Amino acid sequence: MASPRAVPQAKDFVLWFVLAALASMMLLAVTNHITQNVASIPFMWVLPLTLYLITFVLCFEGRGGRGFYVRKFWLLPTLIMICLMAWGITAKYGFLSIDIAIPLYCAGLFLVCMFCHGELAAAKPAARYLTRFYLILSLGGAVGGMFVGLVAPKLFTAYWELPLGLGALALMALVLTMHHLANLGKQPIFAAAPLLAVVSLLG
Repeated sequence: MASPRAVPQAKDFVLWFVLAALASMMLLAVTNHITQNVASIPFMWVLPLTLYLITFVLCFEGRGGRGFYVRKFWLLPTLIMICLMAWGITAKYGFLSIDIAIPLYCAGLFLVCMFCHGELAAAKPAARYLTRFYLILSLGGAVGGMFVGLVAPKLFTAYWELPLGLGALALMALVLTMHHLANLGKQPIFAAAPLLAVVSLLG
């Protein structure tokens, strides 16, 4: 996590952009999956959007701008949910029953958005740099949405948006926590969970 007084560097801009893009990408990927492959229920898209917005409020509210996100409490459940969502895509060719699929993917979306928005809140710079920060967040969110809505349907012949998003999230979690592993008591769990999610996607 960057010091709040530090001048943002190029790597900070990249981090903000990627996290915002991943959150937006997962919102649309999960929405498309549960409305097209799980159940065609009117206004079902409202639930994922609500969860996405709630995580943004929870992570950015409060004094200091970090909200309810604390990495050591949220990371492991998020990694476990990434693995479960990856399993859900492959189990029975991705067609789980409604009573399993909707809670699974909605809970997964909530956790991965808490991870993305929480890490963004933790990386928020000093007030003098907030204009750049929120501009990059907006650009990242727009690019993530455009990838799922416009690019992916023309680029892929199968539905790869959700698997790619899960794999990218697992790798991002691994990258963000690698330099913190020395301070964690259960290093193998934190190191193996993201890799397990990626392997599950490729299986």
